[in-house]
Amino acid sequence: MLTGRWTRQIARSDVRTGLRGGMVRIEVRLDGAVYARFQEKYLAIEECQPQPKQQPPIRTKPTPKRPHLRKTLGLCLDAGSQVVRQAYGDGLHLAG
Repeated sequence: MLTGRWTRQIARSDVRTGLRGGMVRIEVRLDGAVYARFQEKYLAIEECQPQPKQQPPIRTKPTPKRPHLRKTLGLCLDAGSQVVRQAYGDGLHLAG
């Protein structure tokens, strides 16, 4: 006897016009045999193998946003001007 959830597939040779969206009658006989009937004709059906469960994709942390170029460039120039001032002394005047 069929219990629980089960899946069957109609053989390609029995796929015909009107089957999509049509009414298919499933018959489970007392001896446990399963038949499918569409428009008074029996269809060949076979049991489908259960599909393996797929693992959800591993989520990675998003990459951090890059700082604005102007901010980065300003920090570099500030650091560079301090190095230049240390090397040449306070007599050197930098624009900016």
